[in-house]
Amino acid sequence: MDPIYMPDAPHEVLESIEAARYNYYMTHTYSDLGYTYVNAGLGLEYKLNDRLAITGNLDYYYLRDGRGYVFGNETGSFSVIRTGFKLYGSAK
Repeated sequence: MDPIYMPDAPHEVLESIEAARYNYYMTHTYSDLGYTYVNAGLGLEYKLNDRLAITGNLDYYYLRDGRGYVFGNETGSFSVIRTGFKLYGSAK
C-alpha cells in the first residue's frame, strides 16, 4: 500500500482540538499482515435403513499469526465435532 499524505490542519484548529495531533506516517503498514490459515474436515454418514442415517463430522481449524496487530498474536487452533441424524423422505 502507498503511504497516505495528510495535509496539515490550520493552527487554530489544532489549538482547539487537542486530539487532532495524529501522525499518519505509518498508516500504509497497518494492513501488512502475515498469517497462515488451515481448515480440514472429515465427515461420515452411516445409513441405518432407507429413511434414517447417523452422521458425524470433525473440522479442524488452525491459524498462525505471523504479525500480531490489534489484539496481539492470535495463533491457535480448535476442533469442532458434530453428530446428528439424517432423515430421508419420499417425494410423492
